[in-house]
Amino acid sequence: MTRSILLFLSLFMIWSFSVNGQKKQSMIIYPDEVPIILSSTYNFNQTVKKSVDFNGVKVSKIAITIDRPTHLYYINSSINEGRIFFDNYSSIVMPGDSLIFIDEKRVKYSPFNSQLIDSLLSMDLTYDLLSTDRKKLIAQQSLKDRVQNIETTYQQNDEKIGGLKLTDSLKKVLTDFNYILKCKSIVGIKTQSLTVKEQKTIDSLYRNISVNYKQLEQINSPFAVTIYHRLMARYLTSLGIPDDKLIDNFDKLSRFPFLTAYLKLSLYGANESSPKERDKLFVAIEAAKLANSELTKLYLELKNKRPVFENKILPNLDQIWLTNQANQKISLATILAKHKGKVLLVDFWASWCTPCRSELPTFVKYRTKYKNQHISFVNFSIDVDQKVADWEKAIIEEKEMNNPNQFRLIDWKNSTLTKLIDLRTIPRYIIIDDKGKILNSEFLRPSDPRFEEELKKYIPAESKK
Repeated sequence: MTRSILLFLSLFMIWSFSVNGQKKQSMIIYPDEVPIILSSTYNFNQTVKKSVDFNGVKVSKIAITIDRPTHLYYINSSINEGRIFFDNYSSIVMPGDSLIFIDEKRVKYSPFNSQLIDSLLSMDLTYDLLSTDRKKLIAQQSLKDRVQNIETTYQQNDEKIGGLKLTDSLKKVLTDFNYILKCKSIVGIKTQSLTVKEQKTIDSLYRNISVNYKQLEQINSPFAVTIYHRLMARYLTSLGIPDDKLIDNFDKLSRFPFLTAYLKLSLYGANESSPKERDKLFVAIEAAKLANSELTKLYLELKNKRPVFENKILPNLDQIWLTNQANQKISLATILAKHKGKVLLVDFWASWCTPCRSELPTFVKYRTKYKNQHISFVNFSIDVDQKVADWEKAIIEEKEMNNPNQFRLIDWKNSTLTKLIDLRTIPRYIIIDDKGKILNSEFLRPSDPRFEEELKKYIPAESKK
């Protein structure tokens, strides 16, 4: 399988690294059965083709148009003996290059730039992607020791990069990425219990990052948003404003030269997670009188590409297929018919999705509480057809064997349902009625404090207690 995929890309991708900002198309490809979540705050167009057949192998292809090296941050979750393991990895794809994820492990290949990928793996990326034991040790360190450790890691990586047999332009890519990792680690230091003197040290570190913000822009990275956010939140705190109120205080942040860049990246990120959050964000941008032509154009483009789905009726319900735990094929129309007169809260999840499974106990708690009312709690797994055993194992581990409303979508990437609701991330919750009308396409997670109060608004009045 791997050989087929590598051949596929090497036939049509031509390596050409742009150093002058010229936009080029790059390709990311991975097998359909690989449970990888690619995460980045992209400021480029992308097209996705799922379940593309090539020599008998089903693969997903993401074509992206980029003008600079782009950091892809991907997550792999695994379950072993009831314990959830959550691994984070990083890769960089260049304009015009292609990147292949061979499996869900830390295995990557760039057919025209394997040296860069191999070099990236040789770096110490454990600034803040740490084991539980190491996090405990860090919590016990003084601020001085923590900052020194970050600086030591940064310098060690810098020395490694200097000794690599790479072109100067590729070395610069790794140098810029190393700097981003350093900055993200600095802004990740918890500051609540620091002394006055230590707070001044943090302020100095933050000022240095702000002054050198241009280096953060050399690579498209989802970490940039985190860094920008912490720099501005720190400033608001100095004004006596809680750091979680940034969205309500954009008008006080015009002193930061990267504010527009932050807002652009935030719009992309919000659009990916929830159109409602994207709309809420733009309302705040307008209220702060920051909606310039660039941000307005971007917002409208995103809104047109990913609209809100409320009040739309799912068509062809009898052609949306799932399986139950007995491996019996069943249509969504049949499922809805069994819940006549009720609304359905649908949980999209997967056996490999750590956040999904962490939400399940709370989901079950509310399912039990409202079992006599006109609402049904149903679960649709997106485990791929080749991983049915993983789904079945997860059901046993979560003690869901006796739940008749546990289903698995057949060929979910090509399912009409997931295409209609534009399913991009999980966990995802939607509320529909028994006719297939979408009442809420982006409902809250069960762990959200607002969950129950908001849920009550959708339960038919005659059944509320």
